[in-house]
Amino acid sequence: VTLSDPLKIWSYFEAGPKAVKSPVLFLPPVCGAADVYFRQILNLSARGFRVIAVDYPQYWSIDAFCHDFEEFLNFKQFDNVDIISANPIKILQWGVANCAFFICAFANCANPNEPHVHIFGASLGGFLAQKFAEYSALSSSTSLSNGESDQVDARRQNQQRVASLLLCNSFSNTMVFQRDDIASLFYLLPNFILKRMLRNGFLRTKDEAIMSANNFMIDQLSLMSKEKLSSRITLSYRRSNCKTSKISSLPITIIDVFDKSQFLEMSEHLFNAYPNAKKAHIKSGGCFPFLSRCDEVNLHIMKPSNLDQ
Repeated sequence: VTLSDPLKIWSYFEAGPKAVKSPVLFLPPVCGAADVYFRQILNLSARGFRVIAVDYPQYWSIDAFCHDFEEFLNFKQFDNVDIISANPIKILQWGVANCAFFICAFANCANPNEPHVHIFGASLGGFLAQKFAEYSALSSSTSLSNGESDQVDARRQNQQRVASLLLCNSFSNTMVFQRDDIASLFYLLPNFILKRMLRNGFLRTKDEAIMSANNFMIDQLSLMSKEKLSSRITLSYRRSNCKTSKISSLPITIIDVFDKSQFLEMSEHLFNAYPNAKKAHIKSGGCFPFLSRCDEVNLHIMKPSNLDQ
């Protein structure tokens, strides 16, 4: 789809019942598109969850991404879902195990002020999810300070679109990478150097599932244009941090993998940024546990406490 800028094309995969108002959105890491979450799309949608995996075009600033991501959510029009029109027979076919999720979905639809988007983000995707939640919080807090009417204020107060965050191998401050001084130069580098730089960061192991995940992501990497890849690397390394105090009240789950020792500082910083977040530790899984340990990751996503807020 194209939004206000016809040169920027967003793509997405969607599965699961559209009657569900509170979908789970997935934002990819640096190297990959929406289809890197195919295991989540297939598994969660089969269990009655509405899943949307999003791939976004190149952006060189966080603000530009947040602005257009909000426009994408408006395009999807989650607020206008008429869940009463859902076929009750089909809902029953999804099984008793998912009844709690649908009860929550009905409750959210009954209250238009409830936030309605759960975001799962890996690596850069998790950072962008935090920045968008921060963007929404700041938008909704600048109401009558600009002399707007109560009616406009009410609309702005509904702009916090994020119900919860699930952060996988992510970060809240780009300074943990200590590459801000060269962030503006990545667009000058040839594509093969950018790809090699990312491949060198993959965990080397004899674990077959992790090796398979790495190979899949290498294939994904080979399909990425230089513009998209360099823009994502730039966003990862350019000096920026999340105003965690603005979003710390949100339900946040941090999914962390023990075997990625090269990112230990990144994990510790994220835990310190959200001391009240739920911590989901996975013993091993490499850089892409949503592929290599998909069953464990999916269980953490499906926990009622993560989605039914």
